[in-house]
Amino acid sequence: MAKKKLSGLGVAAMFVFGISGTASAATLDFELGLTGSTFGDLNALDASYGGFTWDSNYYIVTQDYYNTIYGNLSTFVSGNEAAFNGDGVLTVTTTGAPVDLTGAWFQGWGVYNGFYSYTATSVTVEGFLGATSVGTASMSLSPSSFSYLSFNFGSPVDSFTVTSSGSGTWWLMDDLSYNAASVPEPSTLLLLGSGMAGLGLMRLRKRK
Repeated sequence: MAKKKLSGLGVAAMFVFGISGTASAATLDFELGLTGSTFGDLNALDASYGGFTWDSNYYIVTQDYYNTIYGNLSTFVSGNEAAFNGDGVLTVTTTGAPVDLTGAWFQGWGVYNGFYSYTATSVTVEGFLGATSVGTASMSLSPSSFSYLSFNFGSPVDSFTVTSSGSGTWWLMDDLSYNAASVPEPSTLLLLGSGMAGLGLMRLRKRK
């Protein structure tokens, strides 16, 4: 009787530990190696950057250019580059499995550290899984410094949109963070298989 209880506990433990997996955290910092105070040919963001498919209206700007040409004193979140929008509602899709979006840093495009006619005053991010909206996150924007927007969608997404406060208004985005889908470890799969085999043996013994 005691042996049967111990066997049952062992199998249960295998199932508990067999559910675990690894989730890979990642941050897109938009550092593409641009230098100096140049805008080039608008520095369009590579459509497949970071394993996502980006709307053609995403661009990259350097901190040097942004501060020198527009009279700002901003410090980008990481490095010398950040993404910014061209216009409209911009869509981003994953090229693989859905991901858990964590958040990103945003700032309105300022002029002399203040608001201008084309400065976005707010931004809204909406996540989708297929055609279903799984949540939105919004925040007011400063024209002189970045602030972090936490998404907290509560569900993985395979696409998301970023909407500006109005037509023709610009924002900057830096350090977009996300977690890749959880993947079972090889040892986890072995434990799960062992647990299934153990249950099969227990049922066979009970029948006998």
